[in-house]
Amino acid sequence: MVKVTINEELCKGCGMCADVCTTEVLEKQSDFKPTKVIKEENCIECLSCLEICPAYAIEHEDLTPTRRFHVESKVIEMTKKIV
Repeated sequence: MVKVTINEELCKGCGMCADVCTTEVLEKQSDFKPTKVIKEENCIECLSCLEICPAYAIEHEDLTPTRRFHVESKVIEMTKKIV
């Protein structure tokens, strides 16, 4: 199982990572408080949260992301909204 951590000093609380997580590992908090890891055991290591985080606040311990040639369309659409 991968260990998912959120750097609370970097996290802006936008919740985009929680919105894109299909396995409900992350939970958006109110009032832009840092997102919480609530169901780490559900992580399937898709790295969608890592890719969408504008603050680079998410880490996956013992997992090294490589360049991905396919990104889910949902991630692309969400990113376009903030750019």
